[in-house]
Amino acid sequence: MTIVIILALAVLGIILGQVADVIDYCQEEEPRILRIVIRSISTFGWALVEWYLLDEMWQYYRRKKVSKPHEAQPEPEETDNV
Repeated sequence: MTIVIILALAVLGIILGQVADVIDYCQEEEPRILRIVIRSISTFGWALVEWYLLDEMWQYYRRKKVSKPHEAQPEPEETDNV
């Protein structure tokens, strides 16, 4: 599960970098529309990957919460086997 969290953070970094690039492209004197469109589509694709990773984390924690017993199980009694 740790790898999913690391991947989600990495993808979030990629998304933020691409959004910053799109903003930079839009502020150029002669913005290249094709570059902006391609970068926007790429950012949308990475956002879908991020959604999938976060959904997987959510489902994992939901399954983990459901699988826990509601009542604590009694501990086994200790016996002296001397």
